[in-house]
Amino acid sequence: MTLAFVPLMAYRAVLTSRRLRPVWLKVQRLIASLGTTLQESLSGSRIVKSFAQEKSEDKKFADDSRSFTTFKLMRAKIVAFNTPLMVFLIGAPTALVLWYGGRQSSPAT
Repeated sequence: MTLAFVPLMAYRAVLTSRRLRPVWLKVQRLIASLGTTLQESLSGSRIVKSFAQEKSEDKKFADDSRSFTTFKLMRAKIVAFNTPLMVFLIGAPTALVLWYGGRQSSPAT
């Protein structure tokens, strides 16, 4: 009975990993972009100020930050849906075995 749930759990795991992988890669790229933008801004702050590029640098960082937040929320939604589902799929066979075993060992009335 418990093995009947394994294909469903494997399917969900594969489906979720296929959905999460591109999101994780995008999040990693955005973190790198944010780090690069921040490092360039901090190391070149005199140059940015001398050429009056502060607003464009702020906008660039804000855009990258907004994209990062969007993809992090997308990842969180996928995980928030999948985690309880997988916990249920792991717990359901246990409940099924306990129910079935409990009915088998109950005394006849």
